[in-house]
Amino acid sequence: FRRMLVRLKKEIIALGLDEVRPSEFTAPNITPKEFKNMLDKNEDVVILDTRNDYETKVGIFDNAIDLNLSTFRDFPNAISDLPEEYKTKQIVMYCTGGIRCEKASVVMMNAGFENVKQLEGGILGYFEQTDGSYWKGDCFVFDQRVAVDTELNETEYSMCFACREPLTKKERRSENYKLDSYCPYCAEKNKS
Repeated sequence: FRRMLVRLKKEIIALGLDEVRPSEFTAPNITPKEFKNMLDKNEDVVILDTRNDYETKVGIFDNAIDLNLSTFRDFPNAISDLPEEYKTKQIVMYCTGGIRCEKASVVMMNAGFENVKQLEGGILGYFEQTDGSYWKGDCFVFDQRVAVDTELNETEYSMCFACREPLTKKERRSENYKLDSYCPYCAEKNKS
């Protein structure tokens, strides 16, 4: 890691809802192999990505719903916009390693979604236990690798020093990129 900061936080993944207590109850897990089997059989399932927008732009499951979250705190409002019929459909949610889904599943069940499951081990668990089928792109990770492919190898992504957005080689060749200073996303944010 480039830098390290240790501090006590109330929540690992900030949601700001005291009533969400995954230690008391949470949705059941579905193993990566069971999930892949569902996809192989083309089962009727809603696939829900609980990650932030900067993560989903790096990669996402085929046919998954991207909630376009700026922050995980937006999750409760985002699911309120899902179609009402989803409350009775089978939903499999996922995140990078499974931690966010512990909270997200509680939020969904509290909102009346009846058949929610979370992908055990998240995307990384899926990569470890399957051949990575049905995944498009790479997976953003929260370490110096920035992103990994379906075989868990580091990919071409790097991270902007200023805004922390993941950057492709093409974005790093942009006239709006300067190493350790700014990137095209910084330039876009400064326009507004």
